[in-house]
Amino acid sequence: MTVLQSVDKWLWRCELVLVYASALAAVVMMCLTSADALSRYLLNRPIMGAYEITEKYLMVATIFLGLSYAYRGGVFIRVTFLVDRLPARMNCWRNISRIWCHYCFV
Repeated sequence: MTVLQSVDKWLWRCELVLVYASALAAVVMMCLTSADALSRYLLNRPIMGAYEITEKYLMVATIFLGLSYAYRGGVFIRVTFLVDRLPARMNCWRNISRIWCHYCFV
């Protein structure tokens, strides 16, 4: 096993942990929102800070903890209908300018 394969395996395990944490955050967010709504309308006592916890922590965790897993899986939308129709020479210049812009801004 090479070093890159072991790093890839380690990163894959980290991504799985983050995806499970993201799913757990979504479940906690769902339960907290449901409990807040039930206690608000049935007991006339909302859960203090439920909205803030949901908005500032759980939504952020739900989205950002699963991003690396989604990126590796290739599930993001890509609009390539214009690039696929470019001639080979223009596509080469596009790749060169893309790499140049990448190095200039990073």
